[in-house]
Amino acid sequence: MNGCISILVTVCFGIVYQASSESICFNCKHLTDPDACKNFQPCGAAERCFKEVVETDNGTAEYNWGCASKQLCTLENNIAGRRKRLSVERCYECCDGNFCNFGPCQQGLLFLQF
Repeated sequence: MNGCISILVTVCFGIVYQASSESICFNCKHLTDPDACKNFQPCGAAERCFKEVVETDNGTAEYNWGCASKQLCTLENNIAGRRKRLSVERCYECCDGNFCNFGPCQQGLLFLQF
């Protein structure tokens, strides 16, 4: 029952807030269960929603969602080709629109060398 109320409040808040040009994004960090994210936040005018999935050392996925600056989104789009010392599998995507940052990354996990 609490889940239904949470979803209803989320949807209603999204409908009321939609009149603004800013997006409402899911806002959770370091979760291993993506369905456990129940928090959301409005982003500022210079921000976009983001989602990040990182494969941890033990092979599980860790999910992060929230608002990020438009500059960070641009930087993250360009970082895949850079090489450094550590390797990690992750994705980082930015999007526009209410609650667009939930779910898996569209591009899948990328193997990056840092």
